[in-house]
Amino acid sequence: MSTPSTIYSLITLQQQLNTMTALLQNQVAHELGLSIKEMRILSLLFEHTTLTPKALANYLGVTPGAITTMCDRLINREYISRTFDTRDRRKVIISIDRFPDDIIEGVASQYAVRLSEILSAMNADELQAIYKYVSQQKQALDDAYENHRKQLPK
Repeated sequence: MSTPSTIYSLITLQQQLNTMTALLQNQVAHELGLSIKEMRILSLLFEHTTLTPKALANYLGVTPGAITTMCDRLINREYISRTFDTRDRRKVIISIDRFPDDIIEGVASQYAVRLSEILSAMNADELQAIYKYVSQQKQALDDAYENHRKQLPK
């Protein structure tokens, strides 16, 4: 059974991981000449392939006008494109054209190789425990995000 000090240590470690992730994202965004929100647009589109400006605005908690400005910058840099839905020409679709591979792949591949080395040294039970924890952590974060969004003024 877990002790309070072990739980506290794990929570502290997770906070440190979150901070380091944010710092790395900020550094990469800066190197690419992008704002962190523009970088998040690329990440969201990489994950979802296409999104509407309204969905992007909801994810980022910004106005549709701010999304238009950010998307215009990303379109000018040829990272994304804006098209109209074939069934409803009023509906705008934003899609990713290219991810900034030069910097992202270098960072991501170094990190993926290191994680693979760490995970390869673990047995099946350890991996299952980690998978269970990360899955539950993601669900808790998804829930916290949705609950927070519901509390925001409309």
